[in-house]
Amino acid sequence: DPAGAEYYQKNAEAYIAKLNQLNQQIHALIDAIPPAQRKVVVSHQAFGYFARAYGVEFHAVQGLSTESQASAKHVAELIKEIKSENIKALFMENLSDPKMIQQISAETGAHVGKPLFADTLSDASGPAPSYVQMMQYNAEQIAQGLR
Repeated sequence: DPAGAEYYQKNAEAYIAKLNQLNQQIHALIDAIPPAQRKVVVSHQAFGYFARAYGVEFHAVQGLSTESQASAKHVAELIKEIKSENIKALFMENLSDPKMIQQISAETGAHVGKPLFADTLSDASGPAPSYVQMMQYNAEQIAQGLR
């Protein structure tokens, strides 16, 4: 669509600027937290990109799939790690069963934050109806949990 090239280029530039601004906002939130405190427990391994970009260490109850089951041994090791490393923030994803995270919270005293969005967006009236809003929401929840 050569006739639309200028329109597409302007939209791409505007979106890249929005993404750069988002990146700066997230860095400001996370960088205000000492690196030693940037440890979070989540339901499953879905935040590798966030960990690499913002220096947050994620510990997962489950593997990459929400369908996988955590072994009792893994959960016991994770509880021990939460206590020894003084991890304060636990999160489940919006599509995950909360039971395991709630059990870990009860055993460790770590706070369960609002659900994070990893594999889907919210509906239009929710907190994460677009990629940018999802990233803002997740970053705010993670930063709040880490403080």
